Amino acid sequence: MKTAFFDRPAKALSVLIAVLAVVWSLQCALCQTVLGKDVVETVMWGAQWQWGHLKHPPLSGWIGYLVAVVSGYSDFAMYFAAQLFLAIGAFYVYRLGRLFLDETESAAGVLLLYLLFYYNPSSMKFCSHFVEAAFMPAMAFYIIRGARENRLSDWLLAGFFTALGMLGKYSAGVILPACLIYILADRERRKCLVKPWLWCGVVLGVLLLLPHLIWLAENDFCCLRHVERRVSDDTMPWYYFLEVAAVGIGPVLAEWAILWAAWLPCRKDSMRKTLPRELVLASLLLTLVPAAVFTVIALSGGDVVLMWYSFLAGWTGLAAVGLFPMQISRKIFRNLWVLAVAYSVIMLVASTVDILKKSRLRCHADPAKIVKTVESFYQKKNPGGKLPCIIGERWICGVVQFYSPEHPHAFSESDPVSLKPVRARIEREGAVLLGDPGKIRKWHPDLAKDVKFEYIEVEYQAPFGKLKTDEYYIALYPGKGKK
Repeated sequence: MKTAFFDRPAKALSVLIAVLAVVWSLQCALCQTVLGKDVVETVMWGAQWQWGHLKHPPLSGWIGYLVAVVSGYSDFAMYFAAQLFLAIGAFYVYRLGRLFLDETESAAGVLLLYLLFYYNPSSMKFCSHFVEAAFMPAMAFYIIRGARENRLSDWLLAGFFTALGMLGKYSAGVILPACLIYILADRERRKCLVKPWLWCGVVLGVLLLLPHLIWLAENDFCCLRHVERRVSDDTMPWYYFLEVAAVGIGPVLAEWAILWAAWLPCRKDSMRKTLPRELVLASLLLTLVPAAVFTVIALSGGDVVLMWYSFLAGWTGLAAVGLFPMQISRKIFRNLWVLAVAYSVIMLVASTVDILKKSRLRCHADPAKIVKTVESFYQKKNPGGKLPCIIGERWICGVVQFYSPEHPHAFSESDPVSLKPVRARIEREGAVLLGDPGKIRKWHPDLAKDVKFEYIEVEYQAPFGKLKTDEYYIALYPGKGKK
């Protein structure tokens, strides 16, 4: 790679992100025959156009469903959407860095993220995590720039992106205390609290959230109850809080070590720098305040899902750059870029070999066969009819919805909130029940108590793996007929 290429670090960073977005999306689309649970579940939610679901607020579902419809239900589009949202988040992390650093250091702060498993390779599942990845950096950027410059446009955009972040996943709100501490830490920044522009942004954010808040109140605050249940699901060992804390702090330490590795080949030409204190304060607050919150939850016995950290890592690269004592020259950036490419190649080869050899149901099942089996079953029961709603296990029901030409609405058996608006239609027109009979009968005894379930097998096989099968059960609730 020519040296001139690294004379424009932001461009070099953009090229790498763009190439990785295409490469990872192609790998998934070519090596996996079916979408995973989180992806099809997101589309299931969005197809209902409700202001929330049992688990999350609505935005990730709306976006996922729109991507599916616009792309003609393309697997590649769903994978690429995840990468696009990562790129949006990376753009705003870079812009946040540019408030305090030069182009090279800001680009390095983003490039370090692509040496974390959270980003490269990501989980490749378009879901609420990716909405966080895009909108949390945007909310942090506009809040911090608003506190520094106190412009109406910044505060309105802060309110807008805060609402989008919260409509994607409530955990976006965990960075708001960090932003408030950043504002309170400086006398000049505190002045924005007594001026009108900040409060205009607050009002805009509340107005955008209001329809969801009303829906939440009408549905017994189900999303908050889900979070409460999720945290208290399992009894964790006493030392679990140490693991939670380590996962929060670990990325900063790892990226700091990577910076030293990139510095070593050109250490003779390097110079020490003045610590960018405001950047260090902002990035560490954004990183460590959420880590402290989750550690306290774990310390009190709660089950913290470590994937919650996945896109709270967005500011760790800037923190590592800020704490690095040497100036990051173009040569150091070049070395860092080469390390990122090498890491990407290693991860691409390793993950490709793994997915080609290890058979997984939610990667290697044939969705066309699943849809054909369900449609054949329904046609035997109701010749000539179109598939009604599908209720049951999330993944297989979502697969039928996504890959069937009719795209029938699908619902998880354990999500009565999403089912509520269509319950009368289901009781009238019927539904296909697909999944574990015990779970379906537990949640919907009125639909499943008198129906007869039939056994079906789902085969799956990696290109170089063993043929395996999994079993599901299917039944038809015929409905009571139209009145």
